[in-house]
Amino acid sequence: MAIRVARKLILHLALCAVICLALARFSVGEQLYAGFAAAFLGAAYLLAAWLRWLKSGGTDLVGRFRRKSPPQTPYFHSPRTARRHESDSLEDERDERDGNLPGPLQLRLDALAFALCGAVMLVASMLT
Repeated sequence: MAIRVARKLILHLALCAVICLALARFSVGEQLYAGFAAAFLGAAYLLAAWLRWLKSGGTDLVGRFRRKSPPQTPYFHSPRTARRHESDSLEDERDERDGNLPGPLQLRLDALAFALCGAVMLVASMLT
């Protein structure tokens, strides 16, 4: 579990660093705009962490604003593909990829990684 959080944290911090360094390099205000970008990214990651934490508890705020699509026939129920995909299971593939962690635990680990990334970006914005 710690590896999942560390991997996600490193990936998102690297993405934020690239964005802030690009702004520092190519903008007129140099460090000023990079500091504002770091503060914005930190606040955005803290918001994402809060939304993930709420979703892990059963409250999906973003899902309430999504447009509801009409129910459609899944691709594996159509006559052409029914014989080809009898043994495929998308849930098994997702469980293997995520290490068999339950859904709410995955969301809480994501929330932890996003909160740490947001805190680091806010501290970085104060130092620039």
